[in-house]
Amino acid sequence: MLDLPLFIQKPPSTANVISSVYDAVRSFVIFLAMMLSFRYDRFRARDFDPSLHMSDLKGKVAVVTGGNAGIGFSTVKHLVRRGAKVYVASRNESKAAAAIFELQQEPNIGQLEFLHVDLLDAKDVKKAAEILLSKEGRLDILVNNASLLIQEPPQFHQGILDYMLVNHISPFIFTETLLPLMKHTAKEHNSDVRIINVSSDAHHKASPSIRFRNIEDINTIYSQYPVPFYQRYCATKFAGVLFTEELQRRLDAERVPIIVMALHPGNVNTFANSMPYPRIAWWIMRLLFMDPDVGAFTTAFAAASPVVKEDERYRGGYLQPIAKLGKALDLENGEDLAKELWNTTESVILNLDI
Repeated sequence: MLDLPLFIQKPPSTANVISSVYDAVRSFVIFLAMMLSFRYDRFRARDFDPSLHMSDLKGKVAVVTGGNAGIGFSTVKHLVRRGAKVYVASRNESKAAAAIFELQQEPNIGQLEFLHVDLLDAKDVKKAAEILLSKEGRLDILVNNASLLIQEPPQFHQGILDYMLVNHISPFIFTETLLPLMKHTAKEHNSDVRIINVSSDAHHKASPSIRFRNIEDINTIYSQYPVPFYQRYCATKFAGVLFTEELQRRLDAERVPIIVMALHPGNVNTFANSMPYPRIAWWIMRLLFMDPDVGAFTTAFAAASPVVKEDERYRGGYLQPIAKLGKALDLENGEDLAKELWNTTESVILNLDI
């Protein structure tokens, strides 16, 4: 069918115009936020090389959420190349299978297994962890990598805000369910058990008055902010940092030799396709941002560098690229806030009846 001449074509609807304007504004805001936080990570000195500076992981078992793509896939790559058996935890089996097949073409790597987990479904998260428990007698490395970055308008699943469910509640459930196995592994002679929570420097932009007293606080959508979805992201990444610090305090109190760390991977070219103008975004990110393999260097360092075990500063620590100790947001009530978040998270999970 021939296109109608422009002067007799039906004009775009008001809704379509508003949607286009919204997409353009959202793209500009995301780009502006990235530029304001841009730290030239791509051009930083690389003192850490996974092929040279990671421990031998033969006989070790690891699990990486979101391991089928982006930083997660690259993390899996670094771990399996050092001989680890790695579970690629993902909700998309076909993408995970393709990722596993790609890695299996490399020689002299560890084993790869798929683990289905949907972080938008708390019951599925619990089930996934229980399946892993039934398959393995040890777990040395847990990387909570998967994350929700852009979702507008906000959605609720099982009565929980999507951002908080994917970025905090589900990783909490996954970690707590797997923790007995990790504690068991930590009892072995010369054990080196680690839990890594991939956060973001965006957590520094969390509201100074943030609270986690109840489900209403958990489900705050920050509609009063210019870019609500970004503020929700910042809040959940801060929750991940608080969870890291509180979990380390609890393990230390029990004298369990497990190391827990949060980290900012840096500006990494992983989400261009999530933006309204992906081709333009991809080229900009390719020029200025790290590729995912380098973007996963800090995660690989946290998961398997021998340096971490030798230095107490890494326990409950926060890393920045590339593989450097950084400084997390430190509010005056930080420790009390972390306990508040922990208690409310447990209450929310109890009400889910999983």
